[in-house]
Amino acid sequence: VEANDPQGGQSYQDWADAVDLGANFQDVDDNGIYDPQIDRPDILGDRTSFCVYNDGTGDDIRSQGLLTDPMGLEVLQTVFAFAFEDELGNVVFFRYRFVNKGDADINDLLFSIWADPDIGAAEDDLIGSDTLLSLGYIYNDGSDANYGNNPPAFGVDFFQGPIVASPGDTALLYQGPWFGIDTVLDFRNLPLTSFVFYNNANDPDPFASPRENPERARDYQEGGKNGLGEPIDPTAFGLGGTANDNPLYFYTGEPEAGTGWRDNTAADKRFLVNTGPFELARWNDTNGNGRPDLEEPGVQDIVVAYVVGRGSNATNSVTVLKEVDQVAQAAYNSNFIVAGPPPPPAVTVRTFDQKIEFIVDLDQNESFYYNKRDSLNNLQVFEGIKIYQFASPSTNELEGGLPNKQLLTSFDTVSYTHLTLP
Repeated sequence: VEANDPQGGQSYQDWADAVDLGANFQDVDDNGIYDPQIDRPDILGDRTSFCVYNDGTGDDIRSQGLLTDPMGLEVLQTVFAFAFEDELGNVVFFRYRFVNKGDADINDLLFSIWADPDIGAAEDDLIGSDTLLSLGYIYNDGSDANYGNNPPAFGVDFFQGPIVASPGDTALLYQGPWFGIDTVLDFRNLPLTSFVFYNNANDPDPFASPRENPERARDYQEGGKNGLGEPIDPTAFGLGGTANDNPLYFYTGEPEAGTGWRDNTAADKRFLVNTGPFELARWNDTNGNGRPDLEEPGVQDIVVAYVVGRGSNATNSVTVLKEVDQVAQAAYNSNFIVAGPPPPPAVTVRTFDQKIEFIVDLDQNESFYYNKRDSLNNLQVFEGIKIYQFASPSTNELEGGLPNKQLLTSFDTVSYTHLTLP
């Protein structure tokens, strides 16, 4: 469903299937029943998608890789993103609502995002983490055949971790502008609790081990251990590691500054960002509506963001990635009550022999009159337009290491000036 979809339209009608599977909706008439002509889907961004999955597959088709039995876990997954041209447009959000539909409480649960995010060519990547941002990331060791001299960096961040008992603290559960923020007294949100990596089997694996079992997987999730379950020595990995570095979080240095504990062995890296442990009681439908509500026992929300940053070179892309991540976290912490971009002006294009004519109407979509301040105190005002020429379908400054973007002209509606560039 999209933010501009009409009330009662097809996507609002389709959301009824999502509601039957446990999805949220804004109950406008407060009757407990989803009506697409009256109520509103759980729209969190400009586009929101929903699905459900569980670990209940039978032994005959279940992967035998870890030799583990189903626990009765169900996940209500909501994915959303914003159609912005700023930092928030470089982020995709995943909200995982975990529901324990098994027969017993689950104790010491750990949640991980496992990623194999090749930056262009797979074999030349490096990894790192930022504990203050709860961010694990991957970047290139230099130029890349696919991306040129400024390959992007990719990261995974826990924007909202699971909650655990913590007397005197307050956990915050952000539900979006339509549902508000839940506060849970004497609890706190867990951050990133470990970040680990391993290499593709085709590359030298520093954690090579004959142990291929649930215990080894648990070691990776807990962090700070090698493939044999032994404690990690930061001085034995990468560059700049010291005995004071926390082995739970690999490579917390600053790649662009060249300081701290850093990765110096490019390879086909896979990594896990982990959080936990936390408890998940058996679900009890105390509200009696058949949907797992966040305040009910046996339900936990974890919100993860996939973040991309692209700077002037590989290590600068890590710096940009962290800047994007901080802007997105601020927007999340404001419960997404953010001012969006002004509506685009209506543009008519006419082509002639060796000439293109643009007719830009600033009135039709009310672009000229846009003026909005959001909860972050950002003021969005329409002040002008710029017209660019691109050498490819991409809007990046550089593409394949070559210039891709050229400003042709700009118009300032405040001072009514017009600048034509060569």
